[in-house]
Amino acid sequence: MRAPVALSPAAPGLVVIPAGRARSNHAEVARSLGTAIIAGRYPAGAKLPGDGELLGAFRVSRPVLRESVKTLVAKGLLTTKARVGTVVRERAAWNMFDADVLAWHLEAGIDRRFLRDLAEIRLAVEPAAAALAAERRTPDDLAALEAGLARMRAEPSDSDGFADGDLALHVAVAVASGNP
Repeated sequence: MRAPVALSPAAPGLVVIPAGRARSNHAEVARSLGTAIIAGRYPAGAKLPGDGELLGAFRVSRPVLRESVKTLVAKGLLTTKARVGTVVRERAAWNMFDADVLAWHLEAGIDRRFLRDLAEIRLAVEPAAAALAAERRTPDDLAALEAGLARMRAEPSDSDGFADGDLALHVAVAVASGNP
């Protein structure tokens, strides 16, 4: 079941798609902090609160908090330094292809900058993928492409069905390109 999409009352112009609950304590803490960073509550260069404050806020053990911070460091959102603390990295350092980072963007709300960045990467990648798909497609690939298009044609452009068809078409192009 798809989570409802809503406009953010706190930040007009943002679309918020709630994410599911994380599976472990450290994943939940990483999700909460990651979403807060992406939403700008901790801007680039800001120090996170100290361990004591975070331990109290999340009600987790020190190892769980450390694992959460290590996760965010690996995703490029944070850096840790002795005698400095845990600091938010600039957006350019974030691993924007990481599934969690993308999900946290959706949870934090999609703004114009995110949409512009997404459109730019699509312009860079999709024409090449389509060209490869045209050269390499199999009959099964062609059937999947046609099915995605048929779904889009059968649904109103602002419906979930249209979005599902659009996604199916893009996935079919990627598969047909032969490049994993």
